[in-house]
Amino acid sequence: TIYNRIFRTGMSFEDAITYIDPRDAKIWWEGKEYTKKELCEIHNIPLVNFYDRQHKGWSLHKILTTPVVHKI
Repeated sequence: TIYNRIFRTGMSFEDAITYIDPRDAKIWWEGKEYTKKELCEIHNIPLVNFYDRQHKGWSLHKILTTPVVHKI
């Protein structure tokens, strides 16, 4: 990973070892910081649904408060 960051994307060594992927960044929700995984566990939403909804442009509030419809 570090090799790719340095030699394929041109990051400096310092940037490569301290880089935080935006997908792993903490999210501020109701006064606290959470990971996406933590928010999904709290709101009983599969992580894949979180990413799908985010990709569709949903707001964080809508992502977390809309129930997941399970199709049979």
